[in-house]
Amino acid sequence: MSKKGRFVSFNEEKPQSIKLVKVKGSYGSFIVKERMIPNEVKATLFGLVLFGLLIALL
Repeated sequence: MSKKGRFVSFNEEKPQSIKLVKVKGSYGSFIVKERMIPNEVKATLFGLVLFGLLIALL
């Protein structure tokens, strides 16, 4: 864990993108799930798709 309490991998100090899912029928229990596509990759893909659409329209 990092200094801010976030999960980090052993190779790098960058925090991983995680998602907390509430367990149905419980009080205050959550399951930690790692996101399949990190937020940085999503932003890059969105930018590339937007750029591609812009070029296609011109």
